[in-house]
Amino acid sequence: MSYEESDVSSLLKDREVLLQLSPMRIIMKKPLPPIDLRSLKLDGLGIGSSVEVPRWVGELLVNLGFASAPEENFETELFKALSRERMQGPLQLSTLKPDFYVKLASFLRNASQMTPQWERISVASRDLVLYRTNKLLYLASGTIPPSDVLDKTTPEERKMIEIVNEIVQDWMKALLGEM
Repeated sequence: MSYEESDVSSLLKDREVLLQLSPMRIIMKKPLPPIDLRSLKLDGLGIGSSVEVPRWVGELLVNLGFASAPEENFETELFKALSRERMQGPLQLSTLKPDFYVKLASFLRNASQMTPQWERISVASRDLVLYRTNKLLYLASGTIPPSDVLDKTTPEERKMIEIVNEIVQDWMKALLGEM
C-alpha cells in the first residue's frame, strides 16, 4: 500500500500556496504609496482604485484596512455548498469548485472562534465534509467512479477516492484472491 498519512495534507498545503499566489481583485479604501519589492511592484493607488494583486497581498491589504475585496464571502459559499449537497440524493454529488477545500481550510484557520457565528460555521463545515465523505466512500469502494462523478469532485476528494479504492482492492484481493 502506498498511502501515507501526509498525502492529502501535502496536496492541500501545495494547493494553499498556489491559491495565495493566484490573482485577487481589490478596491482601495485608503490611498497607498508606491511599493517596489522584488516580487511585487505597485504604483501609488488612490481611493476607489481597482487593482489585481496576488491573493496574499490582497488579503494583507484588506486585513490592514487599506482595501476591500468584492468577492463573495466564503461563509456564504460554505452554506450554499452545504445546501446543494443536502438537496442531492444519498449517492449523488453536487459540484464543488476545485479550490473549495483550500479556501475552507484557510477560512477556518483565519476565522475567529470568538465570533457568534463560529459554532454555526464549524458545524456546517463538518456536515458538508461528512456528507461528501460518506458519498465518496461508497463510490470509492467499487471500481473507479465514472468521469461525470469525478468532474464534481475536488483534487483532494479525488486523492481520497484513489487511496480508498486502493485499500478496498487490496482488501478484496487478500480475501478473495485474484478473480
